[in-house]
Amino acid sequence: MFPLCVIKSMWPFAPKKQELSVSFLSLMPHLEDMYPIVPSKEVTLPWIKEAELEADKYKNVYNHGRIHGGAHKCSGIIGLHHKGWIIQSWHDFVIETNGDGESFISYLPSSAPNDIVRTGAVGHFAPAKFGSLPSTSLPANTLRGIVKLHTPWAFRITPGWGLMMLPVEYIKEHRFTSAIGVIDPRFSQQLNPILYWHVLSGSTLVKAGTPLCRLIPVPINDRWTTTVRQATKKEYDFYYDRQKLTSLFWSRPHGVIGRLYNKVMGSN
Repeated sequence: MFPLCVIKSMWPFAPKKQELSVSFLSLMPHLEDMYPIVPSKEVTLPWIKEAELEADKYKNVYNHGRIHGGAHKCSGIIGLHHKGWIIQSWHDFVIETNGDGESFISYLPSSAPNDIVRTGAVGHFAPAKFGSLPSTSLPANTLRGIVKLHTPWAFRITPGWGLMMLPVEYIKEHRFTSAIGVIDPRFSQQLNPILYWHVLSGSTLVKAGTPLCRLIPVPINDRWTTTVRQATKKEYDFYYDRQKLTSLFWSRPHGVIGRLYNKVMGSN
């Protein structure tokens, strides 16, 4: 008689932990060396260092019973910054707008980018294709014509997964904002940033190496069981006790709180 644990490991249909992987494929020689797709956490956020220096000034100063923390310790901001990858511009380009709020002209250093991607390095979606989207769902200083950048990047990813394209938040970039959407590799493998343009009149140079958008892996066709209910006593006690526990420290110890969560609330 085999122990249960042995039988479970021998059972041929036991679910295996899925190994997750993604490959970014350069369709242009040496692009992966010049302007690679990089982990998001490698993009410098200058204000983080500034926030650290500012917080150091107040490290021994009370603030309503809590030490001055700083946004550089925000788990939400840092957690996002450490997720996914960043697509950089792979060439210089200029977008010129004339104040009509709709049209733009693009300029390239040479014909090389167009020759490499063949479909044209800088394309667009006419306002008619999006109806009132740019004018009703985006800031007022948004061009109604939408910029599409074709790149020599494609990707492969673990079956059942795709990539969500998002703006690169918390950086000093006000000229454009990446559109948000999910790239399903069953239908598209090209990585082409789509930008809402915010300079309505003038000529704007975007240099090679400029961060354009963020990519985060997401499951495709995932099925969640959703429950909306009253918290149990265990859940209520945990969230109430957590608030008391965090008041024991001047600076919130995320590692300690995380381990406590895993111990008490480890399963749904």
